Amino acid sequence: MKEILQMQFLGNTVQLYLEVAVTILIALFIKRFISKYLATLLFNLFTKAGKPFHKKAFLELIIGPLGVFLFILITVISLDKLKLPADLHFTVYRANKGGKATAYHPHS
Repeated sequence: MKEILQMQFLGNTVQLYLEVAVTILIALFIKRFISKYLATLLFNLFTKAGKPFHKKAFLELIIGPLGVFLFILITVISLDKLKLPADLHFTVYRANKGGKATAYHPHS
């Protein structure tokens, strides 16, 4: 089993791919709970500041976008742990002397 987990694929071990996938799946399942908790904290913060809000409407409006943000944030942080293959290391844009960015095609 250890041999399978230590196999290299595109510069990363199978174990690292599994860790990233499990992290993303956990984020997908718990994002609603975390975003609801954070939205409640935000609601309490705003109501202490003297702003009157309707709690149900506030929570309905903020939980969805906050959940998406948290999921994307956790996904990006998780994917950052993976190393890109050497073939994918190239510059997409480069600046000219005039300061304008132009498209760069590494294989042309």
